[in-house]
Amino acid sequence: MDKSDKLAHDIQNLNIAIRSMAAGVYELLSHLEKDPQDLYFSTHLNSGFNIFLNLGCSYAPEKSAFLQEYRCDEDFFDKLLSRPVSEWFDGWDEDFISRMYADSEFSDLGPLIVPSCMPDYRASDICIVIAMKNPKYPGLEQQERDIFNALSSNVITDEEYAQARVFLIKHKILTEYQDKLILCDRFHNRALKTVILNCYEETLHDTWECPYCGWTASIYNGRVSCSSPNCPAESETPDRIREYKRIPAGSVRLKKSLMLYFARPGDFELEIADFAESLKDVKVQMYPDRDAYDVKIELPDGRIIAVDAKDYRNLKDLRTAIRINRSLDRQLLTGRADRAFFVAPNQIKPGRKSLKTECGDLLLPGHAEVCTISELKVIIKKELKK
Repeated sequence: MDKSDKLAHDIQNLNIAIRSMAAGVYELLSHLEKDPQDLYFSTHLNSGFNIFLNLGCSYAPEKSAFLQEYRCDEDFFDKLLSRPVSEWFDGWDEDFISRMYADSEFSDLGPLIVPSCMPDYRASDICIVIAMKNPKYPGLEQQERDIFNALSSNVITDEEYAQARVFLIKHKILTEYQDKLILCDRFHNRALKTVILNCYEETLHDTWECPYCGWTASIYNGRVSCSSPNCPAESETPDRIREYKRIPAGSVRLKKSLMLYFARPGDFELEIADFAESLKDVKVQMYPDRDAYDVKIELPDGRIIAVDAKDYRNLKDLRTAIRINRSLDRQLLTGRADRAFFVAPNQIKPGRKSLKTECGDLLLPGHAEVCTISELKVIIKKELKK
């Protein structure tokens, strides 16, 4: 194997390592959040670490010094997982670094972990997205795995799948368990109704309804904990949280995995859909073809705009999300869409350049485009005038 082939092979190994680390981080920290004393061992995390160590022995400047840097799991957490990928390879072979930036889908990846009050770290949002793309769903309890598998199975139709997704987004908390049974009467498929019922769990004692993400906010070790470290509630003081609406005893909430993977980004997806539905003679379909993308917008003349909502405020996370999901390009190449967009929130910080320029190297001519939601609204209105 010549050097070029070896580099290509090792970049693929790096991608495998990062996927394994993301899965392992989510798996391990999910266990620790439920039981901080749990001595859980993640095979995914260990596998990712070992692949990274093997790569370092080949490309780091001094093998012995490199191995000394990573003598225990704490070293990996402090020196690797808490830093963006661009900071992992200090002093490594320049050809490897250049090839990594050119070919790795994770070259823009930010930290896989972020500081938290329960436990010391939590998986970052992009880490969870990478982990949940693993078909074995590491970090989930068996019942949660059954839910994800059922939503992906042929037990339910595409229309029922979309209805279920929207229901979960709009009902993150239900104040009475009986309310959930009544609300689920809209689902005639008994198997789907069972899936919906299993999506919820009892709320913790002393919780408040988060005004930002709609899930439950609680106080742990004098700090606020919510669905994600990116939720603004986690920057609030406990006294401020206590001013929120207290959740009554007997209430249920979405399980955290469903909140993070479906409901939280779903708010942004519904915002796009609601805008499109407000336009005259425009048809909207959520999650067409079992989530091939998020929002299908059909203009009065039959042209299709496909939208994949990316609810990221961080440019590196957005770039990584685009790299690992090219489903929109398939919609264009197969003629099932006329235009396609990755859409980010207006709050994203693209730096000194426009979002289109910052992500231009990821987007081929004639393929999917990238814009903010405000820019998308302008584009759709212009398309309606054609």
